[in-house]
Amino acid sequence: MTDSNGDTWLSTAQAAQALKLSQRQVTRYVEEGRLRHRRAGRRILVSAADVARLADELAVDIPKGGPPARRSELPAEVVRYLQEQGSAQRETLDALRRIEERLNAPPPPPAPFPWLLVLGIAIGAAALVAAVVLLAIRL
Repeated sequence: MTDSNGDTWLSTAQAAQALKLSQRQVTRYVEEGRLRHRRAGRRILVSAADVARLADELAVDIPKGGPPARRSELPAEVVRYLQEQGSAQRETLDALRRIEERLNAPPPPPAPFPWLLVLGIAIGAAALVAAVVLLAIRL
């Protein structure tokens, strides 16, 4: 944001990102007087020139919108760890997807009543009763 004097003002979030600090630390620098500021309602705006000066003091490299660090610039352990984490996340997402599919699937139809089992038990009981009656008649 640029005012009528040509000064550029940044939000505390923008200043924090440029300085690679937290918003709270930027607010502390404002409270200490190391950054000029002004208020826009509830927002605190800090001078872009002061942010650049403080970045020089803190030896912070403010990127000009360049790409982030390339993998080749990272230590091999970090690359391996990131790959392992990515693999673990994919496995977790696959498991969650399968769980969601099971939860959203229609329930299976109920199993049919086992009529043949009931019929077999009834026939077996009838045969047992008939055998008992025949034994009783012979005696």
